[in-house]
Amino acid sequence: MSWQVTLNSLAFLVCMSITTACSTSSVVLPSSCPANDAKCQRNLDAQTLTYIGQKDAALQLMCSDPDLRDVIGDDCTGG
Repeated sequence: MSWQVTLNSLAFLVCMSITTACSTSSVVLPSSCPANDAKCQRNLDAQTLTYIGQKDAALQLMCSDPDLRDVIGDDCTGG
């Protein structure tokens, strides 16, 4: 009887492992920036905005840097 319990437990663990491995949900957290590194923090903030689906806000944040605004060009509106 105990081998059945062990076998059932093993089957359960295998099923849970497969379910977890096939999961499409993931949470991606950006790393942290050194203190007083405004560009790094801006980049992480833009990355976070992109992860949560706020791509326009991320673009405008990046456009706040004059050097990047020149590179990005016409996509920077009102930045």
